[in-house]
Amino acid sequence: MKTQTGIFRISITSLVIAAIISSLAVYSAVGSVGVASASTATVTVNATDVIKNIDNRIYGVNTAPWDELVFQKGVIDENYLQTVQDSGVTFLDYSGGLWGDAFVWNDPAIPTMQTTDQYIEFCRAVGAEPKISINVHESVELAENWVYYCNVEHDYNVKYWQLHQEPWYDGLRARSYVAKINEFAPALKAIDNTILIGACVSCRYPSERNNTTTVVKGAWQNIDFYNHNSYFISPTAYNYDQRQDYYDELLYKTTDEVSSSKSIRIWLAHLRDIVNKYKDPAKPVEYQVGSYNAIAYYPADWQINYLPQGLWVAELLGVMIEQENLTMAAYWHMQNPYPVKQASYGYVAPDFRPYVAYYGLQLYTYYFGDELVSSNSSTVDLSVYASTSANKLHLMLINKDPVNDITTTFTLQNWTPQSTARAWILDGPTEPDNLPGRVLGYGLRTEDINNVSSQFTWTVPSYSAVAIELPNSQGSLSTGIPPNGEVRSTSSAYTGPSSETNLALGKTATASTVALSTMPTDYSIDAFETDRALDNDDTYTRWASKIFWESTDYPDLNEWFQLDLGEVTTFNRVIIKWGLWADTYTISVSNDAQDWTQVASNVNKVVIKDPPSPWDQIDFTTQNARYIKLGMTKRASAPPHGQDGICTNAFAIWEFEVYNVA
Repeated sequence: MKTQTGIFRISITSLVIAAIISSLAVYSAVGSVGVASASTATVTVNATDVIKNIDNRIYGVNTAPWDELVFQKGVIDENYLQTVQDSGVTFLDYSGGLWGDAFVWNDPAIPTMQTTDQYIEFCRAVGAEPKISINVHESVELAENWVYYCNVEHDYNVKYWQLHQEPWYDGLRARSYVAKINEFAPALKAIDNTILIGACVSCRYPSERNNTTTVVKGAWQNIDFYNHNSYFISPTAYNYDQRQDYYDELLYKTTDEVSSSKSIRIWLAHLRDIVNKYKDPAKPVEYQVGSYNAIAYYPADWQINYLPQGLWVAELLGVMIEQENLTMAAYWHMQNPYPVKQASYGYVAPDFRPYVAYYGLQLYTYYFGDELVSSNSSTVDLSVYASTSANKLHLMLINKDPVNDITTTFTLQNWTPQSTARAWILDGPTEPDNLPGRVLGYGLRTEDINNVSSQFTWTVPSYSAVAIELPNSQGSLSTGIPPNGEVRSTSSAYTGPSSETNLALGKTATASTVALSTMPTDYSIDAFETDRALDNDDTYTRWASKIFWESTDYPDLNEWFQLDLGEVTTFNRVIIKWGLWADTYTISVSNDAQDWTQVASNVNKVVIKDPPSPWDQIDFTTQNARYIKLGMTKRASAPPHGQDGICTNAFAIWEFEVYNVA
């Protein structure tokens, strides 16, 4: 993800300081709730003052080729599909972040990557608008072939094609980007003149606005939509002990141009001003937020998977819905199968259960309307967004106060509701330590509101996002809580064909670490377990170690993979089919798994398949032993993004094979 880390801090008032101190007293480390003192507010809604129609493609998420769990052996995983369908997603942005700027669409790095055909199949199964980002570092001919493949050779009808994903973060200067746009756009429209071409720009900082100005001035004739990726706060801006300050940064700030949920208003206003200054007024344009998240890169769970993230998503969606000609937006990301620093950017976990951000989105896709209408709140503590649909008035409320419920008087202008309304509520402990599944334990609950009229009072729970339905006399309340990705079984392991010569096939193994195993209360997936390297499948299943991000970790690496042959066995060859390979390693044998004898190392290897994902053959004198241990101590550098999905800094083995050859 991005490495732009600038952030400006502002002082907070003594009132907010008092609220934070009170919050720490009321919300303990395990999230228990005490008796909260009530605040008051008024909310006014005018149901006939229509501001705009709502484009439901704003309810999107990003996907990418590395989302390799979407398809299991070429077939959509039904559990994954059901969870994504249940969220109500309407837009899927592909191919994903800075990584996408190195992606070659017709030459996937590994067979498990999600292909273009699979991406379109998934979009159609979900019912989502597709958008493809093109790697402009490759040739224009490659991009032309992609458009031809999708829209001429196949009936995929991909309308939106974006040139580049994050141009300021891989060294592409603004003038060079202008040249790329002016080269690619006419060539792609010559293949299909119905497509729309987009540019990725940013207006967070003055330097970025200068770059955007250069792009718009130089290429506006060839740009149909402008994509503004939006990441708000550096992960290092606050530490864990300052987490309430971080949550307040996300939810409360109204003037900061960089970090808060309101900042998107400022960025898009800058962008519209630049575009309107230089483009022909007759040329129509769209605006998109192709990816957004609270944290810019490498998040921790408390930053993106605790309750405030769900409230922030609900707040940001409301802000984006208000924006002029903003047609599409996508949360980063659908799923990262290999967690970054023990947290995942995904809105669903690797075992397909939702994170809290999922519910912030779901409140809108199920319980918000088609037309935005005017509304206002009397306090900064309580945000309100309002809409109408057939015979219903919809309110979205976000109580940003971590301590106080807010007793709210609602005045509904030009709307006569039924006497009963219904609220769907995302709340719970700020810190999910005692929830079943911890960060995967959030969800929606429902509550009926009685004695409703054109003016009524209801108390909005502290730290909550609430969707309220108010039908008129011809309308009816939605029933129940939508499906929300309950725990589902994961796909069974692929067993592969039988083998007469591979002595390791079907045996057991252990390892120093296993990907996703370090947070057993949060994840229940076996996609990278040790037996996946012993199943005779060197294409779809593998063992992977923990991820190690910092370069300072490398000198201290001591990962190992240990095979138990079940009995003393004769052998003299090991073949390692690497996913992520070790530069330095040893092979040792033992009969009791206690006393080990080294019999070979990486200096004895013969590379029988070149990188990426090389195969090493290691021959040694004939051994009679039960256990074989592979000790891995060095990886000089990570391979390019996508070589092994997202897990670039780890060890991974597709297949570990043992033979006794004459």
